[in-house]
Amino acid sequence: MAFPCVVCLQHVRPRQHALQCEGCSKWQHRLCNTGVSQLEYRRMVNAEIDVIFRCIECMPAEPDVAPEPEPEPEAEPEAAPEHEPEAVIPDQSFNISLAIEEVEEIVER
Repeated sequence: MAFPCVVCLQHVRPRQHALQCEGCSKWQHRLCNTGVSQLEYRRMVNAEIDVIFRCIECMPAEPDVAPEPEPEPEAEPEAAPEHEPEAVIPDQSFNISLAIEEVEEIVER
């Protein structure tokens, strides 16, 4: 006898990965939002790990979590005394827009 998955309502066939709920004994396909990886499922089947599975119907509702209060803004630091502006460094990058003749003149100097 085939049992329906509590999520997709499709039959859970004998060779499909599925988990039986500890609460209501209904079945849920592993891929139907169980959060159980293939490796975890295999370890469960081989009795390497013991997991109490609850289907989506029996899973306890997430408790309402009050948002954490936002930290109070820090006082702005006192203004630093004004000082002279930093010197501007002239652009000394390579200028490829110069004609070859201009470059030769610059190099010859």
